[in-house]
Amino acid sequence: MSWVPALPPADLTPPTINSLDFYCPPAWGQSGFAGCADGGGNGPQFNLTGNKDASTGLTVEAIKPSGLVHHTWDIGLSSNPDYQTYYSIGSLLADYDQMVSGTWTMKVCATGYAVCAEQNFTVSVEGWGIDWDTTLPVIATENKTNSTANSAGWANYSYSLPIATDDGNEITAPTCIPPPGSLFPIGTTTVTCTATDNVGNVGTASFTVTIIYTGTEEEPE
Repeated sequence: MSWVPALPPADLTPPTINSLDFYCPPAWGQSGFAGCADGGGNGPQFNLTGNKDASTGLTVEAIKPSGLVHHTWDIGLSSNPDYQTYYSIGSLLADYDQMVSGTWTMKVCATGYAVCAEQNFTVSVEGWGIDWDTTLPVIATENKTNSTANSAGWANYSYSLPIATDDGNEITAPTCIPPPGSLFPIGTTTVTCTATDNVGNVGTASFTVTIIYTGTEEEPE
């Protein structure tokens, strides 16, 4: 069963984002974004400030252009009155060799509730001097055949999902359309599958499902 956020209290104040700065501190003797590639802890960083409800902590997500979450930060309640309704986060974006160019989103939510604020920021990794991962996941597929005695001209077929592999990165299980368990008509249907690695590279592959009509209805038991 998937987790469903609780309904927020009527008096819960939604979080706000007052400022968001994304930058790369320069390495020694360098300037600009050169610091993002020096490997000495000078990776891309962000500063995030805003207001929050005094009764909740915050869950902060940096979301890639693909929609995948790059990193999550949890901010608990503070005993300091100055920070009960205000927050300030300054953090390094970890695994920056897995970052991609595009429009990212910083999402700030009241922990446990679907009450959030979002703000976009732009990332451009060109010139960082890193060997970026651009390898697409590989999906191993094979054509499938099934038979049916259903004179209505279709079969409910639960095929096995194909296996996806990548060059060392985490990868999502393939998503296929039509999915397993769909009604397939007699004849040949093309199934298309996609898989995404944690950098956002998307691999695609297709296979066919062929349903053969046997011409004989099964007798009920």
